[in-house]
Amino acid sequence: MGTKKRKTAATAAFNNISAALECGFFKPDTTHVVKRLREEVDELAVEAKAGNRAGMVDELGDVFFIAAQVAIAANVKPHQALHQANLKFERRFSYVLKALKAEGLEPCLANRQRMWELWDDAKKQEKKKTCRKAPLKLVKAA
Repeated sequence: MGTKKRKTAATAAFNNISAALECGFFKPDTTHVVKRLREEVDELAVEAKAGNRAGMVDELGDVFFIAAQVAIAANVKPHQALHQANLKFERRFSYVLKALKAEGLEPCLANRQRMWELWDDAKKQEKKKTCRKAPLKLVKAA
């Protein structure tokens, strides 16, 4: 007996979006699709505010699906975009951890505001292209 390989949700989304594009159901217009993404994020926010977990799952799925549609419309490989987002997060979070350590602070709830200030600083530094270093290995705080 052979085993049937299951499609990932991302592969299924890509196939569904491609089929909808081929027949003209979806428009390959990035501006239009980004507008739809904003609508889905707004719907997710409504469900989150209401504390409706099932609604959040449904709307978050829509956000992911439309984000995949944005990628296709923009001719961007979703896995590459997510990989770059992970690298960016790692750079910025490493910056936050190093800066906290230099200030004698621990990464903890009590220092959350300072961590967000440092996060914003890391973003500013990246825009100046002074913080684009290889990501550090992340370690869990004790």
